[in-house]
Amino acid sequence: MKPKIAQIGTFDVENFGDLLFANILEKNFAEYDIDLFSPRGRSTKPFEKDKYVYSIDDLENQCREKEYQALIIGGGDIIRSDVQATSVYDERKSISFELWAKTVLLGNKYDIPVLFNAPGVPFEFAENMRSIVGKLLECCGYISVRDDVSARYLNQCTKKTINVVPDTVLTINDLYSKSDLEIYRNQLREKVGLPSDKDYIVVQHNCCNIDDEYYIKQLKSVVQHIEEKGLKVVLLPIGYVHKDILFLKKIYSADNTNQILIKDKLTPVEIAAILAGSAGYVGTSMHGAVISYAYEKFAICINTSNYSKITGLLKNLGHSEWEVKNIADVEAKFNDAYNKTSEYDLFIKEKINAHFTKMKKVIEKGKTYNNIPDILEEYYNILSKLEGSLPTTFSEAIIYYDFGNGFLEDETVHIKYQEEVDSKLFYFSLEIPVGVKKIRIDPIESVLIKVDDLRIQIGGMDIEPIIDNSLIFEDYKLIVSTDPCFIVSVESNVKEQMDVHLQGKILTLSDIQDILGKLNYQKEIEVLAYKEELNKREENEKVLMKECDKLREENQGIKGNMKKLEEENLYIKKELEEKQKLKEKLIHVEAENVQLREASCKFESRYQKLATENQVQIDALNSMILDLRNKLDEKENENEIIKKSFCWKITAPIRVTGNVVYRLMMKTYVTQCALEAIKILFQKGPIEVFHACRRFIDRTLHSQEAGAMLSDRSANNNDGYLPYDCEYQENVKFEGTPDVKMLAFYLPQYHTFPENDEWWGKGFTEWVNVKNGDARFEGHYQPRVPHKDIGYYNLEDISVLKRQAELAKEHGIYGFCFYYYWFSGKRLMEKPVDMLLEHPEIDLPFCLCWANENWTRAWDGQNKNILIAQDYSDEDDERFMIDLEKYISDKRYIRINGKPLVIVYNPGQIPDCHKSFAKWRECAKKIGIGEILIWTCQTANNSADILNISDCIDAEVEFPPHNMWLESIAVRDLDLHGKSAFIYNYQCLVDYQTQKLEENAETTVPVHHGCMLAWDNAARRKDAWFTYYAFSLKSLYKWVSALVDNARKNYDSEERFIFINAWNEWGEGTYLEPDEKYGYANINTVSKALYDRPFRDDITFVNDKSPKLEKMEENSSIAVQVHMFYLETLDETIENLNYIPFKYDCYISTDNEEKKRIIESAFKLKSTCNNCQVNVFENRGRDVAPFIEQMSPVIGNYKYICHIHSKKTKTGEYGNEWRKYIFRHLFGSKEYMQALFAEFENNDKLGVIMPETFPVLELQAEWGGNLEGVKALLERLECRTEQLPADPVFPVGNMFWARTEAVLPIFTHGLKQSDFPEEQGQTNATIAHQIERSWIYVAEHGGYTYRKLFNNCREDIKLSEKKRIGIFVHYDRENIISEEDITSICAYSKILDDLIFITNSDLKNSELEKVKPYVTQCMCRENKGLDFGAWKEVILSLGREKITEYDELVLCNNSCLAPVFPLEKMFAEMEKENVDFWGNCIFPYLPDGAYIHKGCIPEHLQSYFTVYNKTVLTSDTFWKFWEEMPVYENYIDVIGNCESQFTKILADAGFSYSPYIKESYYICQYLQNYSVPYEKPTSLLLLNSPFVKKKCYGYMKCEEKNKLETYMKAL
Repeated sequence: MKPKIAQIGTFDVENFGDLLFANILEKNFAEYDIDLFSPRGRSTKPFEKDKYVYSIDDLENQCREKEYQALIIGGGDIIRSDVQATSVYDERKSISFELWAKTVLLGNKYDIPVLFNAPGVPFEFAENMRSIVGKLLECCGYISVRDDVSARYLNQCTKKTINVVPDTVLTINDLYSKSDLEIYRNQLREKVGLPSDKDYIVVQHNCCNIDDEYYIKQLKSVVQHIEEKGLKVVLLPIGYVHKDILFLKKIYSADNTNQILIKDKLTPVEIAAILAGSAGYVGTSMHGAVISYAYEKFAICINTSNYSKITGLLKNLGHSEWEVKNIADVEAKFNDAYNKTSEYDLFIKEKINAHFTKMKKVIEKGKTYNNIPDILEEYYNILSKLEGSLPTTFSEAIIYYDFGNGFLEDETVHIKYQEEVDSKLFYFSLEIPVGVKKIRIDPIESVLIKVDDLRIQIGGMDIEPIIDNSLIFEDYKLIVSTDPCFIVSVESNVKEQMDVHLQGKILTLSDIQDILGKLNYQKEIEVLAYKEELNKREENEKVLMKECDKLREENQGIKGNMKKLEEENLYIKKELEEKQKLKEKLIHVEAENVQLREASCKFESRYQKLATENQVQIDALNSMILDLRNKLDEKENENEIIKKSFCWKITAPIRVTGNVVYRLMMKTYVTQCALEAIKILFQKGPIEVFHACRRFIDRTLHSQEAGAMLSDRSANNNDGYLPYDCEYQENVKFEGTPDVKMLAFYLPQYHTFPENDEWWGKGFTEWVNVKNGDARFEGHYQPRVPHKDIGYYNLEDISVLKRQAELAKEHGIYGFCFYYYWFSGKRLMEKPVDMLLEHPEIDLPFCLCWANENWTRAWDGQNKNILIAQDYSDEDDERFMIDLEKYISDKRYIRINGKPLVIVYNPGQIPDCHKSFAKWRECAKKIGIGEILIWTCQTANNSADILNISDCIDAEVEFPPHNMWLESIAVRDLDLHGKSAFIYNYQCLVDYQTQKLEENAETTVPVHHGCMLAWDNAARRKDAWFTYYAFSLKSLYKWVSALVDNARKNYDSEERFIFINAWNEWGEGTYLEPDEKYGYANINTVSKALYDRPFRDDITFVNDKSPKLEKMEENSSIAVQVHMFYLETLDETIENLNYIPFKYDCYISTDNEEKKRIIESAFKLKSTCNNCQVNVFENRGRDVAPFIEQMSPVIGNYKYICHIHSKKTKTGEYGNEWRKYIFRHLFGSKEYMQALFAEFENNDKLGVIMPETFPVLELQAEWGGNLEGVKALLERLECRTEQLPADPVFPVGNMFWARTEAVLPIFTHGLKQSDFPEEQGQTNATIAHQIERSWIYVAEHGGYTYRKLFNNCREDIKLSEKKRIGIFVHYDRENIISEEDITSICAYSKILDDLIFITNSDLKNSELEKVKPYVTQCMCRENKGLDFGAWKEVILSLGREKITEYDELVLCNNSCLAPVFPLEKMFAEMEKENVDFWGNCIFPYLPDGAYIHKGCIPEHLQSYFTVYNKTVLTSDTFWKFWEEMPVYENYIDVIGNCESQFTKILADAGFSYSPYIKESYYICQYLQNYSVPYEKPTSLLLLNSPFVKKKCYGYMKCEEKNKLETYMKAL
């Protein structure tokens, strides 16, 4: 740990020079940690967050605790003895004298050297003060001042050497090089419009002479004269505390483009940068002149007040000609200086450096003088002069009680002394309260006392008190403190009496002198005795040294022998280890041999068995082939007989004609349709022809509609899509029950039954088809393999159904809809649902869907190759309902409003739905079921409208992919290797379906919508199969979310059903069950949508209650790598790294030696890292290449690695905000860091932690042309992934924390800087961008996951003591005050002194009572003019005089939910910006103003929350706006004439403004959305916006809504 020193000065005010003294000393005393002390203190140093300034009142405590090596006073004009308060510190008296005198006193009290760092002495000391000042100076180890005048004033007080040293700020060119300042000027050109170097003159002036019209006129003339020379004038406030800006505004001409007035507060380094880049300086600031000279610029110093410091400075610089004592001489002096060059005198720097060297020698030597008694005398003298008369006798004692929690001010008793005059004895008695642990007795206040005798009794027993700061003499004690006290311990728990007898006196000056004499005499005796003791010790040490030398020689010989023995022992140990390894290897080999022999035997046995079984199967197949050949021969013989017959020959012309006609009809689409109609007419009759025509028209219209909606897609519907976009997921359990009930269709085809054995072969189940699946095109996901958790299950095993029910319940799937295969009383595959009835303990709601199609070999229900047919006889209608009765009677059967649900798969197959369904209802009542619900599926391109059955059913069920084979979403140009298929784009379908759901068109009967997964029946068909290409989890989530949203809009809770195809359609590729390749991804995704969870549920919100890691077990197991290219972010980076609460090593890369030197110096001074290493690399590969090359050799030494860099961007203006956003969520605070590491330590599979993507860049978080490059990179790293997702997950900005094991492959495969392209300003598609997008996939390859962390740890915030008033406008159509509004009002009331509540609604008194406890006044009005009308009414009713009593006015309304983040943080942040008015967000300039009926929409603060300070409130512009503003009735008129114009009106009047959310300037542009608060509220939430608009729920997409709800709940 570095030794510490304290620097004392005026560092707690915004004064340019004073702030630079601290920076200069810090640079020259880099080997020390420096604490700053100032009169007021207790604040962060102005402009710099990393320096805390203590109050001078804290100096004694810090001296005791921190063991300072020195107390350094200065610089600044602070050596003075005046006792008046200064203009800077209005609240304190005696500041000037107390600041340095108290420092000297404490330095002597605690034996700390006191040094003067070239401060100034502005005035002579009064004669009656010179003795005191002289004695204080005698107690200093080193004294220097900055000019001859100051030295002369001190020489009047002391004979001690006074060194004259130039102002130390003259060495600023060592602290900030010209190139460093050039960087700042480049930033300032964008920030404040700074001209080019040497094209401007800096003009500054403090507020002196601000009312002197002649003076101002003369200075304006100087400014005009400068402009006539072709130069621009930068009006620069330097002394903010001296209110320079007020004077500069007097000479500023706003319409003059040659003048730039710097209104924003700048940091000291920014001010220095402006001065260093100028052609010269004119002003009153001494340090303005100092900086100008340091960077070789001339400086005209206006010194009309005759300050000696300016005269002395210019004399030291050898430029007395720059001084101006008459304002009329400025122009002439300027002309003279402008035509000459200014050179920096290196001798000045040598003198200052020599000064610092002297100071260090004094510090190293330590304090060599001891004047404590003398200081006591002076301390008394000072108190006498400053405090006035002191008490002369003991009159009253103060008693403090400690009940176990310390001495408290409110636990005190004042008690009067009684006095025995002759004996000078003072005494009192009091009763001690029960429970007191300790008592502190203050016998008197603010004096030094001598105690001749002190006796304290409690309950008659003598008690020995503890007396601090006492010197014990022969017969009395001297209390060396102006706050004397005695402390006694109390051991009794009952009331007892305490008696105190004190014999003593208050010391006078003569008393102290007597005591000092005795002290000095005693010390002389002690010194002589000490010297004799030292001499004896020295002689003894010489004897001992000789003996030690002998022992060292003997020990050296012993060490040599020991070394030989150790070498021999090591050799023997290695031999034994090698033998042991050989022995273990032999045992291992023998064990392997045994295993191999056993395996060989098993394999031989298995081989024999398989060979036998195989031969049997071959024999059977040969027999079957022989039978087939015989049958084929018979058929061929029959064909030959037919061809030779007379009938065949005479019908030949008919066949030829028919073939010609068929070929002609197949030539056009119209004739094809006609041919199909003829077929249907002959096969099914004219009614079915009508239905087919309606289906054709309906399908055509849907396809055209989809084509119009999806007009921006590629012509082939496959360009830019991944064939199957999915990722592996483990099972996630979801708590609770969704409010929307999803039913999954269930296929019971996974067990054997006789018909299957007969039709498809012994042992056939659906798994046979599934196993036969094969990939038909690139990226085709086949075959589908069930996950090991379920395997190729057999539904005859009841445990399978139990596990399915559990899995469905865990994921919020309400129940199963079993396909019910019923053929005129014959049932197929009924076993699973029958087993469910036999096991009532299985918690599974269910219903039945009659699969009423023919069972065919084609698996499509058509009439070809029918294996078992549906008859639809009249008897079947009643028998069907009777057969259903046992299922419906089960208590788990799904009922809606008490009615059981029966679903029909294909109503188009039923000859007469009206008759059949009527019969069902009649039968259900007759057998006791009661009313039933009949829902039909929209299948086979049918619907209730097409079939004209809307009047006989209760609802329809949408059944994807049926009725969704739209030509407009067909995928073309896929290489199918000669096969044919019908392929459609899944994502296009979802886009079309979700848009239809949003439109929510009315239907003839209720429709319960459904969705599907990646439908693909290629496993069932070798040719002419159907597949949905481009399936993605994100689209599935979008579809289910839209279903959920639609169900909530259209149905009450009882009827809120949606469907999914299916639970287990493995042969059709659509299943919720887990598979081997992607795990539980399907069912997890569906559940996220059901439970309103975000699609990527990968963000953790860390707060004060999150688990924290208090201790890291492994020392130095953390490494941080920083690529530091932009040095202006150096301090900010170190500040953030210092939040890391554990030991860490820091590795820094940069691109040149000069930067390296600066970085090393900064880290040495300011960083808390354990070790620091800086390396220079070529500027190539951005931050990525140096990161990999620097860390590759050492990364194995660490458990965790963090990578950051000095983030800026060449592609936009958001670089600084982006970096700060990332830093906040990677570091933020010590508590947040403890939570971050707790995430790692509590999950050993967590590989990467990163922030959520910076919201401005949401649309740029894509592959961006890097996909193929990432694939190649992962291949090179041997991190093979079969498929990468369409939407990548990566740390956008390439800053993150990682477990080193998770990302190790990137560092161990020999990537070098030469692998990266040379720097040419590339913005994308380089290996650096590809590595940035690879971290997560490298980690996943190693079995690791990632998390995004959001820092929601609360900060302790104290607002300044400003007086604030707020006007809260309320409106609600229901005429109520919502809980959200009450919470908002409560939040506002905490920061406002007065809050006016005004409502535009007709509220009852009972509603108003809800807010009265939080507001100053309630007002009701008619809803005219919206919120602006209400604000106008309150503002004008309060009036100008009342409003201007406040420092700030807050205008707000109830259009937002209650604040998510504390408003105090927002106000505290904005106070630092020093703007005239501000708001939460800004609406950027929009050239199209059609919305508000104007030419454009100007940039403006959004009016739902704005704040105005006193400068605005007292302006005529502000009042003119409200007084003249019409009360508009129309919403658009209010926006167009009030909200969008008010900001511009104030800005045009010269008032400055800013939004709290800086990103709102450009987030609309980058998200291509000007309704971000309504459509993307989570983006603003992530940027710490406390406000969410209520109306956003009417604009957000489902996914955004789910994200918002999740984030709001977490926050």
